[in-house]
Amino acid sequence: MRSVFIAAFALALLTACSKKENSSPEEYLLYGKWAIGSHDGDTLQFLSNGGRNILRYLDARFITGIYMEREYKYGNGMLSIQMYPSEDFTQISSFTLRQQDSEFSVAANELYPLISSNATLIYNKIP
Repeated sequence: MRSVFIAAFALALLTACSKKENSSPEEYLLYGKWAIGSHDGDTLQFLSNGGRNILRYLDARFITGIYMEREYKYGNGMLSIQMYPSEDFTQISSFTLRQQDSEFSVAANELYPLISSNATLIYNKIP
């Protein structure tokens, strides 16, 4: 009886810890660093933190180099970002993944809502 309990517990533990295997591979497609230039301020990082997908970037409004983090969702080729914790996710309609998942383009004012420029930014994945 004791071995059945231990086996059931081990199975439950393994199932709970294997979130990545149970999720769609597309969810992890953006993970890594992406850059449009050679400076830290030109770099985005997509990562997992506490079971959430996070977009991390250097906030140019602060001289001290404060990083901003926003939760994101990616699926069916669509990127959505939670701009503020109390709001729903906002779809980034200009986002386009290109060149075999190693480059994407996005409108500056959609990715950075406080910027008035509507220039198209092109990010390349850093190996």
